[in-house]
Amino acid sequence: MIETLRGTFDKARFILRHDTIPEIVSEARELLIMNSRCLEGLFEKGLVTEERLAEIEQDEGLQSTYISFMERSQEGGEAAREVSWKLLLIPLDEFGGWLEYQRRFYEKHWSLKLISPEDW
Repeated sequence: MIETLRGTFDKARFILRHDTIPEIVSEARELLIMNSRCLEGLFEKGLVTEERLAEIEQDEGLQSTYISFMERSQEGGEAAREVSWKLLLIPLDEFGGWLEYQRRFYEKHWSLKLISPEDW
């Protein structure tokens, strides 16, 4: 009984602190691990570099596009499918920038470190 109450309290504290539930964070973490592996593959093939990612992070136009992608994808349904199709059409270095943007967004939004290099 006490353990159940403690678990409920811990979950409620997590929700209040991070504005989400642990199950959603767990799913996002799995997605970000897959994204990190994809980004690592782009690095290995020379399709993206650290320098290029830094440029993309400073590019206001691309960051605005990524913000739009994030907002639309969170709407779900047709809007999310549309974003998926658009992501297939952008250059691979910009796709790498999207993967980094997505990771930074969730880590900042939830105040959590979701992945580390050991997870890749």
